[in-house]
Amino acid sequence: FRTGGQLGAQVLQRVTDESKQERAQADELLQNIPDRFIELGKSEMLARRLCHVQLKELHHMKESGLLTSSEAGQIERQVLEASRQIADAPKETWLSHGAGAALFLGGAEPGDARRPM
Repeated sequence: FRTGGQLGAQVLQRVTDESKQERAQADELLQNIPDRFIELGKSEMLARRLCHVQLKELHHMKESGLLTSSEAGQIERQVLEASRQIADAPKETWLSHGAGAALFLGGAEPGDARRPM
C-alpha cells in the first residue's frame, strides 16, 4: 500500500515495530516448547503435505487418462481417510516409537493393497 507522507511513515513504523515485538514473543515461546512437540508438529505437517501431493498426482493421473473416474475415486477416498486419521490421531500416537508408519498406512504393511498411493 502507499504510505502517503508523514502519517503513512508513522503507521508503517508502528506496524514494523509491533511485528518485530510479536516475532520476538513467538521466538521466546518456541524456545520453551519441548523438542518432541516440535517434532510432532513437523511430522504432522509433512504427513498432511504428502497427502496433498498424492491428491494432486491423483488428479493429474485421472486427467491424463491413466485412471478411470472410479479408480481415482477409490484412491481419493483412501487418501482422504488417511488425512482424517492424521488429523484425528491422538498426539500420543504420533509420539510413540514407530507409530507414524502405521498411522500413514492405516495399519497396513508396506506393499499392502490398502495403502494409499
